[in-house]
Formats: sequence, structure tokens, C-alpha cells
Amino acid sequence: MNSRFVSQKKIEDAQRSVDKVRQKLLEEVGENRLAYERFYNTLTVVAAGAFVLSVTYLGNLKSAGGRPVDFWLLKASWALLLVCLIGSIFYHDFHTTYVHYARSREYAAKQRDHRQAALEESDGAVVVDEKGNPWDRSELRQSFVDEIARFASDFDFNQKKETSFARRYRFAGVGAQVTFLLGIALLFLFAIANT
Repeated sequence: MNSRFVSQKKIEDAQRSVDKVRQKLLEEVGENRLAYERFYNTLTVVAAGAFVLSVTYLGNLKSAGGRPVDFWLLKASWALLLVCLIGSIFYHDFHTTYVHYARSREYAAKQRDHRQAALEESDGAVVVDEKGNPWDRSELRQSFVDEIARFASDFDFNQKKETSFARRYRFAGVGAQVTFLLGIALLFLFAIANT
């Protein structure tokens, strides 16, 4: 009787662990999305605003009869600001996708561990179907083995996707920030050269 209680406790502890990860997944997805969305939306707006203001400045410069010097600075600035816009737009998508796969990987690991604990303790547990009939032990063990294999496969798939999107969001984020700074710097240099 004591081993049956210990077996049931291990299975319930593993299930609670799965439930905690599921809850964590749901909470973090919303929080992360909002934080990154705010930052990169702001970056997108500022980069687009700098681009529009530079076009306006160029129009005012030409209408005042001035001939722009070092025009390549403005073109390079526009190109960098465009890359910044693209990077900041995709950063949010890549990061959200990364978080999804990271939590899905963790969830699959916990589900796999839960099934492993159930498999290890299946000899000491009594499992019945919805009609109250006991399960055949070999059938029960095989169902746990199959589920462990399925969650291990899910773990591997999600881990590969997580790694891929981690690289993408970091590249897009750093790229957006660096190109924003360089684009603004070149825009200032162009403005200084034409004052």
C-alpha cells in the first residue's frame, strides 16, 4: 500500500510540474509580446519619422535654391533606416515565435518526464478506464512508452525551432538598433554638411 501511495504522489508531482510550465507559458507570452512590441514599435516610428523628416528637409533645401552636397550620406542614411524598419518589424515576430517554441520545448520536456514517472511507477499503480475496468499492465506501459517517444520528438522539434528563431530575433534586433544609430548619424552628417 505504501509503494502505491508513493507511486501516485510521484505521478501527481510530475503533473503539477506540467501545469506550472503551462501557466508560465501563457503568462510570459503576453508579457513578452507587449514589452518588445513597445520598444520596436517606437524604433519603427522614430526611424520612419527620421526618414520622412529627411525627405522634407531635402525638399526644403532644394526649394530654397540650395544644391545638396554629400548626397551619398542621405542615400546611405535612407538605406540604413529602411533596414532598421525591416529589422524592427521582424524582431517582434521572431521573438514571439522564439518564446512560443522555447515554452513548447519546456512543456514537451515536462510532459515526457511526467510520462516517464508514470511508466516507472506503473507497476505500483492501479489504473482503471472510465467504466472502472483495470488496464492491462503491458498495454498501460506501452502507452507510456509511446507518449514518451512522442514528447521526446516534440522536444527535439521545438528545440531546433527555438534555436533558429533565437538567432533570427537577435540578428534582427541588433541589426535594427545598429542601423538606426548609423542611419541617424549619417542623417546628422548630411544635415551638417548642408547647413
